[in-house]
Amino acid sequence: FDLTDKMVWSKAVKDSAGLAEFHEKNKAKYMWTERCQTTVYECSDAATAGEVLKMISKKKRPAEDELIKTMNKESQLKLKIEHHKFTKGEQKTLDSLGWKPGISPVISIDKKHMIFEVEKILPPEVKTLQECRGVATADYQNSLEAEWIAGLRNKYPVSIDREALNAIR
Repeated sequence: FDLTDKMVWSKAVKDSAGLAEFHEKNKAKYMWTERCQTTVYECSDAATAGEVLKMISKKKRPAEDELIKTMNKESQLKLKIEHHKFTKGEQKTLDSLGWKPGISPVISIDKKHMIFEVEKILPPEVKTLQECRGVATADYQNSLEAEWIAGLRNKYPVSIDREALNAIR
């Protein structure tokens, strides 16, 4: 166990240069599917959602911080804005709207009123090491273990004495 920890598990975690090289060599394995870059406006009530929709639909729309400042004068809970990159199937409401750039109508979900603004559709691309660190580390550990075992087999060839094996049976 200690030897495996030293040669495989800890090595993969500590060897950041080796992990980066492994990721680079195997980057086709770590890909995002098509995604959409989306801004989600979450409003506490329908009136706020209607106002937000009007403001973001204008040609000359307010900056995001200005919009939050204006809408959250009375309460910090009236408007929350988040930016996400969604893959298909990750956000059911967004999937039902279709993946087209633009602003959705106000949608009520669990007493929240939301507006989805699809900014652009992102083509499939390679995940950065940060985005897939856990999976890449596990794959790197498997690779290190396979190399280690192959090296041990080359250094210490295994031969089975069939006569002795049969005598045991």
